[in-house]
Amino acid sequence: ESHAAASRRCSTGRAGRRSSGRKEGRKKGMMMMWWWALWAEAVRGNVIGIDLGSEAMKVALVQPRTPLEIVTNHFSKRKTETAVAFVRGERQFGSDAFGMLSRKPEQAYARLTSLLGRGSAAHPAVERVAKKSFLPMKIRFNETRHALAVGAVAAATADYGGGWEEWTVEELVAMLPAYAK
Repeated sequence: ESHAAASRRCSTGRAGRRSSGRKEGRKKGMMMMWWWALWAEAVRGNVIGIDLGSEAMKVALVQPRTPLEIVTNHFSKRKTETAVAFVRGERQFGSDAFGMLSRKPEQAYARLTSLLGRGSAAHPAVERVAKKSFLPMKIRFNETRHALAVGAVAAATADYGGGWEEWTVEELVAMLPAYAK
């Protein structure tokens, strides 16, 4: 076979098909990238991040084309205390609830995230929190909910249906993000 014949065969043979396959692959790849770019443009939105610490929480807001922003509470502070209180039929959060810890400690709850996920009231971390915080209420393991629960006076539960004597730690912690708006 002559050199010219071999050259013609290579340019129209398998090698030619391979190059068109590569072109098709590139075309499909470009179409996929274009589709992803359109999709990413359409679904952009705001993202909120909540840092739920044991004593305070911070809220951050990320918006497209703007830098990260730490959201301030209604007292223009970046940190909000992680406390919940039930006083005179009103649920209080943050510094209002934290102030109730000294005046009505049996109706205010703080340092709740330290109690999350503990399997027993005898856990060392639970005992440390109870000792450090001088909690007047009892902490016990609720067998039906499989979670820690803290005692509640009737005044704290009356406006929420009443009839129970405790809040689970998860219920109280779940109330905090509602305040983080």
